[in-house]
Amino acid sequence: MATEPVARPSGAWGSVADAYRARIVSLREIAPGDGILVNDASERDFWAFVRSSPGMDRAELSLLENGNLRAVWEGADGSHLGLQFRGDGTVAFVAFTKRAGADEASRAYGTDTLEGVKGQVGAFDLLLTAGA
Repeated sequence: MATEPVARPSGAWGSVADAYRARIVSLREIAPGDGILVNDASERDFWAFVRSSPGMDRAELSLLENGNLRAVWEGADGSHLGLQFRGDGTVAFVAFTKRAGADEASRAYGTDTLEGVKGQVGAFDLLLTAGA
């Protein structure tokens, strides 16, 4: 079975974790009808990422055809961060942000470690923390 956070967190983070947990349960129930199974290693990486960033806003969570989880954050300013948790400690990412004074959005994509992706978030000024 999939790995979940060890303790039930409380407060705002607890409600976000509960929402993720419910979404993953839902994905596990409906995905087999499409011939897809949730990649347990992808879920484990997802939980490791969100546990290490408990102040982040809640992402839209979906399941890709390969069984990997994908989390997407959209900012009111047009910023976008999409992460595919590959299950091997790496994340495929795509990020867009509009910097002050720039005519076009800055874009980045690639693959990085879980920690490296957090650095990408900082480098692209993607403030994904609640209340930011």
